[in-house]
Amino acid sequence: MQRASRAIVCILVLAVVAALGPSGAFAHAQKTVFSEDFEGNLGDSWTSGGTHNTWSRVEPPDGNGYLTDSPNGPYPPATDSWAARSSPVDLRSLSACQLNYRMLLDLELNDDDLRIEASGNASTWQMLQSWTGSTGATWQARSTSLGSFSGQQSVYLRFRLVADSSDPQGSDFDGVSLDDVTLVCQEGGPTPTPSGSPSTSPGPSPTTQPVCSPETPCDSDVTGKVRVRRLRITVAGRVDPAHPGLNVVASLSRKKDGRFQLVSRKTVTLDADSAYTAAFAHPKGRVCRIKVTFAGDADHRASAATVRFEC
Repeated sequence: MQRASRAIVCILVLAVVAALGPSGAFAHAQKTVFSEDFEGNLGDSWTSGGTHNTWSRVEPPDGNGYLTDSPNGPYPPATDSWAARSSPVDLRSLSACQLNYRMLLDLELNDDDLRIEASGNASTWQMLQSWTGSTGATWQARSTSLGSFSGQQSVYLRFRLVADSSDPQGSDFDGVSLDDVTLVCQEGGPTPTPSGSPSTSPGPSPTTQPVCSPETPCDSDVTGKVRVRRLRITVAGRVDPAHPGLNVVASLSRKKDGRFQLVSRKTVTLDADSAYTAAFAHPKGRVCRIKVTFAGDADHRASAATVRFEC
């Protein structure tokens, strides 16, 4: 009888050890929230919009469909278009969510980028990650963490292509192609406290905004729109998330002998709405460029916006 009891205890101990993760805590099972291989019509699962929007599904001769921003050739300058999941996903009781995907990228380095964004209301979007440059004509697997959006009740996801406002070289780049988009999470995440119920633990309730700190800084985003007049050039935009009172540096350059040469540089303080405006005397030249740089702060990374245009 004692031997049988010992055997049962050993079996239970082994079962507990097998269920424990590397840290000694019970391991969570992985859950696939959705998976999209673009082998069928997009139907009601995906929607698209924005400036110069031509996002669509492409099916090559080999039959392996994928999603692309510009199926008929290179994307035009000033593109700001997106492809999004039509409905939000419910990530309650889920944690460590990751968006996995394969991508084929051909963008102008540093000036154009693909942004992976999330939102709790399909109106205000938070950039989770961005990619620029080229994958060298090969498909590459990538993953993006959803951060604090994990555990939220209603999360929208989208891919957004943002291109230089008026770069004459914009027509030389083929854009973005995406395939095998999968959202996976760990089961057993935190459950938000129902409205009106007392909280069982101290601290703030989960929000749709990531927690930014010097250890885990968040991305910042600079926008810029140029207006050219006969005697002067102005650039206006904003920094997100808002950083009123901090500075951006706006640099105006003109292209000469195949290179951009600095003409003027100005430091501008962000107003109460985190917006800025900088004005320059109109330089002589055919092609100009304005670059607006935000240095970031302790909790946010630096970012920049570059606009090329005809002077």
